[in-house]
Amino acid sequence: MGQVVGTQLLAVLPQLWQAAHLPSLSATEKELSTSLEAIQAEVLRLSPSDRSRLLDRLIVSLDADTAVEADWDAVADAREAEIASGVVTAISLEEAMARLESRFKG
Repeated sequence: MGQVVGTQLLAVLPQLWQAAHLPSLSATEKELSTSLEAIQAEVLRLSPSDRSRLLDRLIVSLDADTAVEADWDAVADAREAEIASGVVTAISLEEAMARLESRFKG
């Protein structure tokens, strides 16, 4: 039942947003809003697993900064070389999490 209510709420949110914001939008912004509503309606018709895959693809599309990706690749390569050469010692995930939890108690 909670999922049905959540889906119904998601379906109503665009209309609530429009009622509050459309009077101040330009014609182009109103057109875009209508297009986004149509896309949202189509997405909500997908199965949860398909929506999840779509979300993953959208997030990846936002992270498409090749310079940033290259920088992260360089950092990962440097860390891997440090571990391979023995300059640093790798620790387990459990130990890393324990260290973080003790450092950031909250």
